[in-house]
Amino acid sequence: MSDFFQTYYEGITKQIQAELDHMNNLITHMGEKGRANENIIRDFLINFLPKKYDIGTGILIDRKGNPSKQCDIVIYDKEYHPDYFGQKSTILFPVDVVYAIIEVKTSLDQGEIKESIENIVSVKKLDIIPNAIPISGSHTQGPKPPLGIIFAFDSKNIKRLSTIENNFKKHLDGMERKYQPDLGIILRKGIIMYHEPAKSQLKLRRTYVDGEQVIVSHTLLNFLKRLYEKLKTKKIQTETILFHYFGEDFLKDYDI
Repeated sequence: MSDFFQTYYEGITKQIQAELDHMNNLITHMGEKGRANENIIRDFLINFLPKKYDIGTGILIDRKGNPSKQCDIVIYDKEYHPDYFGQKSTILFPVDVVYAIIEVKTSLDQGEIKESIENIVSVKKLDIIPNAIPISGSHTQGPKPPLGIIFAFDSKNIKRLSTIENNFKKHLDGMERKYQPDLGIILRKGIIMYHEPAKSQLKLRRTYVDGEQVIVSHTLLNFLKRLYEKLKTKKIQTETILFHYFGEDFLKDYDI
């Protein structure tokens, strides 16, 4: 990375950090802190990601009416997201047009790890509309469930990295790869989590070497690079989903 861009992104990171510290000093209630931190990350992603992606918060549903748990951040394709799914208090996102969901945690502890994984599983178990016409002999993959991502600012109650890793293993051991988180970050710990090739278990990786301090901007850029790479390869359903969600009987017409 050039010195210019390194300085530029380090400045952005420091600005985000300053906003987080300011909000967390003003707000004492953990629930309100969490919502404030979600808004900061949501605004940052809106400015970072290409315009084809839009950002929201709400519940995902599938064509059978099954809902996910509440999702902190939803990355979806606005072109294919029908506005009629919006409600007064909750936004419903058809799972078939969602690229990823992000669980945002101010401080990741055992309970937050468990909750994050459960929320991601609730999304990945939703029913996905397959491609209408499978191509014989084609290796092209059709739409799959949204990416499940964990974004934590810190893990104040868990000091040792080995303890964090063991807590993840505790909840992921025996779980099929397709239900597991795809990417994660613990910003102030300098930790990135992802699946290495041919590995079925989420792996924790440091963004620093022994004896060095954690550089938050390096960790954030590492995470954003991996996020963007995963989003580029994620396929969504580009067919009209009205028929699938409302059903054939609902859309029938009759002779006059």
